[in-house]
Amino acid sequence: MASAMKPTNGTIPTGYVSPFKRVPMNGTHDDLLACAATLCNKSMEDVKKMAVINV
Repeated sequence: MASAMKPTNGTIPTGYVSPFKRVPMNGTHDDLLACAATLCNKSMEDVKKMAVINV
């Protein structure tokens, strides 16, 4: 099957801009919360507040 995309040898194409804003982890167990924050376009603090309130 032919591909419409040009091969990039595993590199990000020049000019590519991610639609997601990076949310850094604050501790060792924040990976899930950082993923949720990234996908929801929220800060880690907002996601943690929501997680604690809803537990």
